Amino acid sequence: MVLLDGGDVLSESGAILYYFSKDTPLWPNDTRSQAEVLRWMFFEQYSHEPTLAVIRYLKNYVPEPERCSNQIQRLIPKARHALEVMEQRLASGKWIAGDVATIADYALYPYTRVAHESGFDLAEFPATMTWLERFEALPDFLAVRTEGAVQTVSWTEYLQADGWPQ
Repeated sequence: MVLLDGGDVLSESGAILYYFSKDTPLWPNDTRSQAEVLRWMFFEQYSHEPTLAVIRYLKNYVPEPERCSNQIQRLIPKARHALEVMEQRLASGKWIAGDVATIADYALYPYTRVAHESGFDLAEFPATMTWLERFEALPDFLAVRTEGAVQTVSWTEYLQADGWPQ
C-alpha cells in the first residue's frame, strides 16, 4: 500500500509499480512491449509469488512448519517450474520482458532473490543468477532487507540517476 499526494491510497504491488513507472523508462511506450511487461507481471502473480512466497512463508514463519509439509511438497514442482520458465527466458535476453529493465523485473526480483529460503539453489539457474546480479547493479539499488528510508527522492529523480540504462 502506498500513500499518494492528497492522501489517496493505492494498493496492490502491480498497480503501484505501474503508477510510478508510467512515463519512465520502466514502462515501454509501445503497446506490444507493454503487453509483454504485463504478461510477466501476471506470471509473477499467478505462478511465481503463489509458490515461492508461500513455500518461504510455510518453511520459515509458521509455527510447526512440519505440519505444512504436504502443502509444501505440492508447491515445490510448481515453484521449480516458475524458476525454469524465468531461466529459459533469461537465457535468451538481459531482462525479463525485453531489452531494458521494466517493472516486470522489479516485480519478479524479490522472491527470486530469496528463493533459497524456499529451498531452491539458484546455482541451478545460471541465467537467473546473472539477471539478479545485473538487477543489483542498477543505479541506487537497495538490497533486500536494507533500510531504504535514508532519504526521499521522487521517482523521476531516482530514474535520472547517473548510469541508468536506457
